[in-house]
Amino acid sequence: MRRLPTEEPDACHTAIDEAVRAAGRDPGVIVRACDLSLTGAPETWPDQIGRLATGQRASRRFFLDEEDDGGDPVSLVRRPGEQTAPCARELLGL
Repeated sequence: MRRLPTEEPDACHTAIDEAVRAAGRDPGVIVRACDLSLTGAPETWPDQIGRLATGQRASRRFFLDEEDDGGDPVSLVRRPGEQTAPCARELLGL
């Protein structure tokens, strides 16, 4: 599955807007979601999420933790939930 890089969502949003208008609908009512890969050290993930939350129209985000979890699937959920999300909320003032 192709993931949306944090650097190039504008072209995707333009394509969505054009398709929605062609179907006779308002692009503003479309719920947008993006599937992205957070890269680099986990400490940088809140900043990446913050840039997406403030600069993009996607209201739903799904992401893959590309860090090696050592075969421990629990850490795949634990790290974002316990470390990344609270930091991202703080950065966004939520």
